[in-house]
Amino acid sequence: MTEDNTCTDCAIMTEDNACTDCVIISVSIAWTDCVIRTVYIAGTDRFMTEDIACTDCAIMTIYIAGTDCAIMTIYIAGTYCAIRTVNIACTDLAIMTVDIAGTDCAIMIVDIARTDFTITTVDIAGADCVIMTVDIAYIDCAIKTVDIARSDCAIMTVEISGSGCATMLIDNSGTDCANMK
Repeated sequence: MTEDNTCTDCAIMTEDNACTDCVIISVSIAWTDCVIRTVYIAGTDRFMTEDIACTDCAIMTIYIAGTDCAIMTIYIAGTYCAIRTVNIACTDLAIMTVDIAGTDCAIMIVDIARTDFTITTVDIAGADCVIMTVDIAYIDCAIKTVDIARSDCAIMTVEISGSGCATMLIDNSGTDCANMK
C-alpha cells in the first residue's frame, strides 16, 4: 500500500488513512500554502514509513495511532508553519523513530506516548521557534534516547516521564534560549 498525496494552495485538506494487516505502508505527503491540514493515520500490524513536508501552512495537525508495528518511522519537516501539532500514540513497537525538523514555527507541539517497545529515538531540531513544547511519556522502554537541539527559542519546555526504563538518555543543547525547562 503506497500513497502519495500532494496539495498546492488548498483552503481545507483532510486525509484519513486506515490500514489493517498490511505488510508495507508508505505515506508521502507534501503540501504548500494550505490553510488547514489534518492527517489522521491508523493501522495494525504493518511496516509504516511516513514522510511529511509542509511549507507556509496555517494549521498543521498530524495524528498517528498504531498497534503491533514492526518498524515505524516518521519524518516531518516544516517551514514557516503557524501552528504545528504532532500527536503520536503506539503500542508494542519493536523500533520507533520520530525525526522532526522545523524552521520559523510560531508554535510547535510534539506529544508522544509509548508503551512496551524496545528502542525509541526522538530527534527534534528547530530554529527560531517562538514556543516549543515536547511532551514524551514512556513505559517499559529498553532504550530511550531524546535528542533536542534548539537555537533562538523564546520558550522551550521539555517534559519527559518514564516508568521501568533500562536506559534513558536526554541530550538537550540549545543556543540563545530565553526560557528552557
